[in-house]
Amino acid sequence: MTMLATCYHDGIGTNSNKKKALKLFEEAADYEYNEAQFNLACIYDEGEGVSKDNKKAFELFKKLDESEHPDAICYLAHYYLNGIETSVDKRKAF
Repeated sequence: MTMLATCYHDGIGTNSNKKKALKLFEEAADYEYNEAQFNLACIYDEGEGVSKDNKKAFELFKKLDESEHPDAICYLAHYYLNGIETSVDKRKAF
């Protein structure tokens, strides 16, 4: 499901369709699939095809931090370092 969502998101083998991609990422994220949750968090972080929602992105990045997802940890550090949806916390950022 996540691979298909990526194809729709990036237009690989099909026309890009952000709405279909978002729906598929959300469905896969409901099954606790880390890569789907990460891609969904990035979509919310960037506001790509949806309204930018740092709160949703932050919550997903925090959830992924618990599973030690390396890319999510980097995003989460950025949020803590810059006080995005949280207070600045350099200890948590590093």
